[in-house]
Amino acid sequence: MKKCTSQNTGTENVLFVDDEEAITRLGKLSLERLGYSVTVASDGQKALMTFVANPERFKLVVTDQTMPNMTGTTLARELLKLKPGLPIILCTGSTSISAESCKAIGISKFMSKPCRPTELAQVLREVLDQAK
Repeated sequence: MKKCTSQNTGTENVLFVDDEEAITRLGKLSLERLGYSVTVASDGQKALMTFVANPERFKLVVTDQTMPNMTGTTLARELLKLKPGLPIILCTGSTSISAESCKAIGISKFMSKPCRPTELAQVLREVLDQAK
């Protein structure tokens, strides 16, 4: 595993979606330390409303799969209708979804929980750089 280095920094706006408050708090803190602007949402429905209010603001979405009101894959489908090509990372502990099914939806990267902040930072930077 690579260490979190200066190459993993950025200034982009990220929408971070998870129903577990501890995870959103850690994700927000970790990414903000690297320079990213992070908005959090506690479920897919809230994330979709936040995104719809200003779709050009967000350059990437990190979402969990299993959440109340809307799954991460449903959220991804809705977001991609609004902004085709939007980089999305699905980070989940669920075994009901695979990297292949995520790719078929248009999700940029599939990650299994638990994932370390350094791992997330590295993948986030890779996905953003690929999207440019």
